[in-house]
Amino acid sequence: MPWSRVVNFSDPPSLQAALQSVTQAEILSTVRGRFQVEATLICMETLRMQRFKVDLPQIATIATLPDRKSIGFLLEGSSSALYHSGLKVIPGDILVYGNDLLHQRSGPDFHYGTMSVPTDEFPIVCRDIMGQGFLEGSHHTVIRPDPALMSEATMCPRATCNR
Repeated sequence: MPWSRVVNFSDPPSLQAALQSVTQAEILSTVRGRFQVEATLICMETLRMQRFKVDLPQIATIATLPDRKSIGFLLEGSSSALYHSGLKVIPGDILVYGNDLLHQRSGPDFHYGTMSVPTDEFPIVCRDIMGQGFLEGSHHTVIRPDPALMSEATMCPRATCNR
């Protein structure tokens, strides 16, 4: 049964527990202050989506579950910087998570989204959303898709979109 919820987290362990159906994560704030993360969690039959608004800078160690493949992306052009395994991620980049361990570091006021599907459905996601064929191997990577594929017209044609 599909479901969605918006949840506020005030400590890393409760956020980590909420993500267990998609990933194993260890999250640590890098400054003192009130840990606050607002997460929108959406679960459909096989698709799982998350949206995060993070107040404090943090570091995270992440391992995607072996039966799922995930993509991640910045949600706001004004979001703080994200470093993904040492690479700076810019708005428009799509991160493809493999089944290996990865590290991320973000600044304050960080806005991030992820989507995951079963591994056997991932080739369709690569082709339809990112404009590239299936990425072999377990390693994560950063993709800069063709901006035309990410345009509003492509994502929401006028004939089907309520404005």
